[in-house]
Amino acid sequence: MFFYRTAQNLVQNLGMPTGAIDKLKVPALIRNLHANGIHHGFQNSSTSVSIAGVTYDFTHGAPVQCADWEYIAHALENSVQILERILNTPQVIQISHIADAYAVVQSLFLKIRGSAKGTKEAN
Repeated sequence: MFFYRTAQNLVQNLGMPTGAIDKLKVPALIRNLHANGIHHGFQNSSTSVSIAGVTYDFTHGAPVQCADWEYIAHALENSVQILERILNTPQVIQISHIADAYAVVQSLFLKIRGSAKGTKEAN
C-alpha cells in the first residue's frame, strides 16, 4: 500500500498525465505474485489496466495470466518511460542532494567493523 500511495502522490504533485500511475503499478502488481501465481488484491479487489494496447488483468483469487516475459518486458518498458519523465521534471532536477540513510548506516558499519578488526589485530 505504501508504494501505491507514494507513487500516486508523486504523480499528482508533478502533474504527470492520467495513466502514469497505471504504468508504475503494473510491474508492482506482477511482482506481488507470491501465492503460486494467484492474485490477492488489496481489500480483495481486482484490477484491470490497459497500457499501449495491452491489457493486464489481475482478478482477485484467480491465476494471473499477464506475467510472462513479454508482458513483463512491456510493463517495465512503459514504467521506465514514466520514471524518466519524473526524473526530468523541474521539481526533481532542482533537488541537489537526497540523503541515502542506508548508505550512511552501511558506511558507519564498515568503519566500526574496520576499527574492531584493527583493535583485534593490535592485540
